Amino acid sequence: MNWKRTWSCAGAALLLLALPARSQTRSSGEPLDSYEAMVASTVHQGNQDEIATARLAKERAASKSVKDFADRVVRDHQSAETQVRSYARSHKIDLDELSRRLTDLSQDQVIRERRARAVGSATGEWAWTWENAVRGGTESRTEMGKLRTLKGVDFDREFVRVMVNDHQMMIDTLKDARTRTTDSDLKGLIDKLLPTLEEHLSLAQKAQTRVSKA
Repeated sequence: MNWKRTWSCAGAALLLLALPARSQTRSSGEPLDSYEAMVASTVHQGNQDEIATARLAKERAASKSVKDFADRVVRDHQSAETQVRSYARSHKIDLDELSRRLTDLSQDQVIRERRARAVGSATGEWAWTWENAVRGGTESRTEMGKLRTLKGVDFDREFVRVMVNDHQMMIDTLKDARTRTTDSDLKGLIDKLLPTLEEHLSLAQKAQTRVSKA
């Protein structure tokens, strides 16, 4: 995977939490106009990030329990990806195009957006959140870069820390989205995803306790 082109789970979640929930007509040509499209994109990119990170753990982790957890993360997030892509198809949301547009966003574009739009308006809120998104993407690449330099117990500790943080952020984001969206299909998707994410968080927290003593 080309990590320079990855729209991070953290960046997407930061963006989504700051966005106003909006009921607009969806258009496959303008996916950013739909709050629900942004929720779907956040889940999609979160799945991609967790799968890639867990696969790295299967190569570099020292603990069998950490490797077993990584196997579970890969399996469950692949299942979640199937579900979110099914939702996206039924709602005419092009996840790949949306990811490309978000990934291609540069800091210069953020600055131009902030200058062009009045902060405090609906569009101004969008402009502010682009900056958070770009920062989140940078932080995600830094985390993955750090993990690639680690092996053994040091890797285990950093991996489970990332898993705790990522899953807590995704849980918080989806719970917030569920209260804000009016789309019953999206509410149903979130209800299916949350139990597994919460179980992953619990497993990651337990693993964190174990590896901290290693």
